[in-house]
Amino acid sequence: MTLPLSLFACISFVQPQELPEAPTVLDRVDAALGAPVRNVRFRGSVSWQGDPARAEAEEVYGGLGRARNRYEYSSFGVFELCADGGRVWEHSPTGLELREGWEACAAIRRHAREQHVPWRELYADAHTKGEESLEGRPCIVLDLAPRWLLDGDAPEGATPPPDTFYVDLETHLPRRVISRAPGASGNRVEVIVDYADWRESDMSRWAHRREVTISDWTQVLTIASVEVDVELPERFFTARDDVIEAAASRSEGASDVVAEPISVEVLEERHFASIRVQCRYAEIQATLAAILPESMEAVTSRGATIAGVPSVRYYNYDLEALDIEGGIPVAAPIESKGRVRTTTLPGGRAVVAWHVGPYTTLGEMHTRIDAYMKEHGLVRGSAPWEEYWTDPGMEPDPGKWRTKVVYPVAE
Repeated sequence: MTLPLSLFACISFVQPQELPEAPTVLDRVDAALGAPVRNVRFRGSVSWQGDPARAEAEEVYGGLGRARNRYEYSSFGVFELCADGGRVWEHSPTGLELREGWEACAAIRRHAREQHVPWRELYADAHTKGEESLEGRPCIVLDLAPRWLLDGDAPEGATPPPDTFYVDLETHLPRRVISRAPGASGNRVEVIVDYADWRESDMSRWAHRREVTISDWTQVLTIASVEVDVELPERFFTARDDVIEAAASRSEGASDVVAEPISVEVLEERHFASIRVQCRYAEIQATLAAILPESMEAVTSRGATIAGVPSVRYYNYDLEALDIEGGIPVAAPIESKGRVRTTTLPGGRAVVAWHVGPYTTLGEMHTRIDAYMKEHGLVRGSAPWEEYWTDPGMEPDPGKWRTKVVYPVAE
């Protein structure tokens, strides 16, 4: 059947609205943020969602590839994420870890965004992906191809996937940035940063709230103050000697993780919200997968202050009737809930060592500690324990998992 021309004349065809080109959108983002700054310092606080513990935060950026971020937790210690223009590293209570390759470039890009470095210095190309609503706000979604930002040539065959930007169509400000990079062991590292509470200061705009999500964990940074064109000491971003030595060792083929040696320390007694059970050795993973979340739930439901990381104490090594206690250190005793009771992790002298690698090789560290104690004439006191400082959900590479092993010493 053929329709008459007069009928076609009555039909209204709606053409889809054409989205702007990615470079145009990103130029608007640069303009909305304001000009790049020479040195910028953020001060505020940071916390993990679901964890009442908070840290004092200071982030300082001084040009492309130069950063010193410091987060000081009263319970966990100091964490530093730094870059000196050629190296990227993390200092934490578990030791030193270097970032290299495209993973280091991803960190540099995240740092650069906080000082308004123009997008063309960080990315080789950009494409419009589409339009999407984010928390009720229409956003244009862009894919950006990262540039190689380190000295020397980019590694062959390890081109990273694009970063994804969600840009508010009304304000031209970023609402979400997803950065991706291949990790040291070939796994993909993905970091999601959500920006909110934009405020204008010194002719620029700064997000005063950042939510950084890695796997299932979200770190919330609340900015209290922003200082631009800060005067800094000449060597403010210079790497410490241990970073330089570790980088030199890595270039010679050594591991990128530097663990502390076995040592004797004096520990403070800590309260321990925990569950003590017996199980067969073959059942230990399933047992810990039950008692550690149960202990954490009891702690958070009481609003208690967490004073450490998930830990497991070993009262014996009977493979058929393993006696273990798993839980969460807390700043003060909590009321019992179900199987959870508050005990203590003892203070006093202890042999302490950091194990870096999968949990299946932890037995080697226990053997090393036993030999160390015999060599130094030390006698084991109460039951030893392990502290699990790496969440496998956040770090999928078992070669980077860090565990603190503690053996109390008899006086």
